[in-house]
Amino acid sequence: MSLQRTNVERAPLDPRLLRARPRVVFVELTSRCNVRCIYCPVSLPEYVGRDLEFDVEQLVDVLRRCAPHEVQLNGHGETTMLPHWTGVAQRLLAEGLPLTLTTNLAKRMSDEECDVLGRLRSLKVSLDSADAELLEKLRRGVRLARVEDNLARIFERCREQRRDPPFLQLSCAASDVAVEGLPDLVRWAAAHGARSVDLVNFVRHDAPPDTLPLRHPSAGDPRRALARLDEARTVAADLGLAMSVEQGLIDALEDACA
Repeated sequence: MSLQRTNVERAPLDPRLLRARPRVVFVELTSRCNVRCIYCPVSLPEYVGRDLEFDVEQLVDVLRRCAPHEVQLNGHGETTMLPHWTGVAQRLLAEGLPLTLTTNLAKRMSDEECDVLGRLRSLKVSLDSADAELLEKLRRGVRLARVEDNLARIFERCREQRRDPPFLQLSCAASDVAVEGLPDLVRWAAAHGARSVDLVNFVRHDAPPDTLPLRHPSAGDPRRALARLDEARTVAADLGLAMSVEQGLIDALEDACA
């Protein structure tokens, strides 16, 4: 019996499929931030951030050769605090690069910024609570009403231009305080156009003085934390949202209950 080559075997292979491609490339334009979350090392007096100095065209050339599946225009800092960030983003978008961004949305975005944010593949917003008063204590410099206004303007811009909005995600640092309000945060996310909520395992750094005391949820009431997580997952499923929990958080809670 002779073996014949299939059509797939005879088809020419795209050389790009034969070379390794990075899943994600991070481009950190700055390690500075415009807010002072009480659990973040940026809040410590000895922290010093800085901006990246680079040539945009050289960056484009590197990314073109890497051909990553995703380019995240952020790192430890807040990209949107830089006045030139939109120019960099527009140049990368013009190259057809799959651009994403994590932001606190703490400042009022200009019309140009809303336009650029609306053109991203995905947009992740760091937000720990749907309680405006609590949010200001956790993430000093963030006002819930301003986040809501920025999101509304981004989505409106997309509607005006008849294009799909970015995939909107929320990222929540899972302190004992944040986990308690997680079901309400999931409801808030659905009401404001988010499609996913990501719960990040909580790491507490040295706290600034006179701030709200926070703990890892396993150090508080782990059984109640697990119950709130289950409730939040049920709410997310009912509202059609995806929900992910960073590896290690559930294990820590279950170990604390044992």
